[in-house]
Amino acid sequence: QMEKELVESVLTLLQTMPRMQPSSQLASHHTFPSAYASVAEYTWRRDGWKQQCRSLLLPETQHIWDQCRGSTSIGLQGIVGVMLGNEEQIHSSTSGWAEAFIAHLLHVYPILPNHQDLRSLLQQCIKEKLQRAPSVMEDLMLAVLNDNIQEVIRVASLTLGPWFLVHLVPALEAVGP
Repeated sequence: QMEKELVESVLTLLQTMPRMQPSSQLASHHTFPSAYASVAEYTWRRDGWKQQCRSLLLPETQHIWDQCRGSTSIGLQGIVGVMLGNEEQIHSSTSGWAEAFIAHLLHVYPILPNHQDLRSLLQQCIKEKLQRAPSVMEDLMLAVLNDNIQEVIRVASLTLGPWFLVHLVPALEAVGP
């Protein structure tokens, strides 16, 4: 019974995690229930949400965790650790650079101030998690975040085929400088 309550508590926290969403999309039926357009409101709501996450890990709740089976308790505490942005927990819970990158964006740096920070975070995740030579995906992501259009076209032309290239230029033009 206690195990079920903990699972439901963590699930509720996952479902109510605050998210940023453009104000133009807030009225749509595809919006998240806890979506905010204002950075100030998002930050305030996120701080409250993180406090709810922390409350699950307080020493007063240890007896509840102790009543759960080992793997359930460890897994749920790991999920809460990731939601709180614990870097060590993110590193041990993710299997690749893309998972680590997204986890950092969602739980550690949900509001990155600039493009350079995004690029640095991606490079850090690739460096820490990539166990092989970089593939087209890593090369393409880095070229995009480096604003290196020529490199994007070069990497794409080597591997992604003519259809992609035909549509790449109009897509890049639509984005603008």
